[in-house]
Amino acid sequence: MREIPREILDSFTDHLDLALFITDCEGVVHQLNERASSIIRLPKITAVGRLLDRLLPPEAAQILENERREALATGITRHLMKKLLIFPGWGIRYLEIRVIPFRNPDGEPWVAHLLNDITNRERREMASEKARENAEADARARRAFLARMSHEIRTPMNGIMGMTDLALQSNPPEDIAEYLGIIKNASDSLLGILNDVLDFAKVESGRMELEELPLELSELLSQTITLLKPAAEEKGIELTGNVDSRLPEVLSGDPTRIRQILTNLIGNAVKFTEHGSIHIGIEPGPKLPDAAENEIAIAGSVRDTGIGIDPEKLESLFDAFTQNDSSISREYGGTGLGLAICRTLARLMGGDVDAESTPGKGSIFRFKINLKKHAGPVSDAESGISGARDSNADIPHFKGLTVLLAEDNRVNKLVAENLLKRTGINVISCSDGSEAVSSWREYKPELILMDLQMPKMDGIEAARIIRAAEDAESPVPIIALTAHILDEERKAAEDAGMDGWVGKPIKPSELYAELERLLPPVVSG
Repeated sequence: MREIPREILDSFTDHLDLALFITDCEGVVHQLNERASSIIRLPKITAVGRLLDRLLPPEAAQILENERREALATGITRHLMKKLLIFPGWGIRYLEIRVIPFRNPDGEPWVAHLLNDITNRERREMASEKARENAEADARARRAFLARMSHEIRTPMNGIMGMTDLALQSNPPEDIAEYLGIIKNASDSLLGILNDVLDFAKVESGRMELEELPLELSELLSQTITLLKPAAEEKGIELTGNVDSRLPEVLSGDPTRIRQILTNLIGNAVKFTEHGSIHIGIEPGPKLPDAAENEIAIAGSVRDTGIGIDPEKLESLFDAFTQNDSSISREYGGTGLGLAICRTLARLMGGDVDAESTPGKGSIFRFKINLKKHAGPVSDAESGISGARDSNADIPHFKGLTVLLAEDNRVNKLVAENLLKRTGINVISCSDGSEAVSSWREYKPELILMDLQMPKMDGIEAARIIRAAEDAESPVPIIALTAHILDEERKAAEDAGMDGWVGKPIKPSELYAELERLLPPVVSG
């Protein structure tokens, strides 16, 4: 094979964007390229014949000498991924180093030293890492802010909604009942807006996680229609729905998020329809080619005879904080977050949400999601699909049992006490975590309802102390009571040994469901 002329090889190596030093086994330089010449700040003709160790800074020289010896001894290329070195006139540099042993045409052992300057890449990566750390710090700050705001808003909301419920149950005069009903509806609306904002924050931060529980689509749809039917009937709108019988009765997925999609889409239809009808249909969808064997595609639609939407504005409906125009926000209210959240939830379930509409005639919103087959029956407690108790619903009975209530807010304490006392429970109240620990030791209650945010000692710390001190064979059930709704708070409560969770504003149905789940069944009736 014909050898490549030396001048061609020199020209080639001079155009490399890395430094090349070729030495013999003693470290004497026989060849170098232009990049190497610029690093040592000597002409190539001057560097040839000199020891490489004398041409480089001491630390770099020592590293290359060690790697050269190891490469010659083993016959294996040495590779250093990243070394931080200082070169006079070149500054601090990050280098990737390869030391390659080979034999020259005369059979003598020589070594090629390749120094690749990766300083710019490292600086970009460090800048990217710093940006990532800053973004994570910002995300933590946003979550902390949301947690504080959730607590600050939900705490007074709990008082307003709880006292309104109690007042409605006291058989007030008709006109007073009407006023209280208006307060209750306004509170529900405000709470819905708050939940939308917090849900969107979860979605934006990528922290929205889906549960996988058994569920019944027919029950979810029925509950949602029951919830929204009064508003539809008030307008004279016919609200109907059905689930195709070809779908399994029981599936597996996240019932809370599916209910959220249904509530948003049907709620919007009711809001923007003044007369006519709304129909919801849920049926099997086309199975995706790459779908797992146990996955089932679900296709749903919400058809209304409402005001309709300009086709050019349909896609923007799914952008956060967007509505068709500002007059809609003034007339109908809302944050413009509901559809953005619906689409994100559907996509998390492997589907999507889209729409078609004719102004003045109505709209069709379609959603697709993927659920899984579920073997066996589904229970209300397991799935969370329980019949909702309203203010006048049946109240469970726990007469003779004692519950310790730890809550620092006077109004919220009054609401919780009344809800508990209506079941026949003997309530012992305290205002901070240290009092809760002392009261637990003194009264030995059957259950503790523990607010997480309290002065002196919070509910998390109090729960940890109780769990550490109690008999492990008969632990007292502890329900977290909090205005925080972020996943971190739930995780902290679980890690502290808490058994359940009731959010603020307190919904009687949720509180009673937790009591029935955790208190001895022999005394409930």
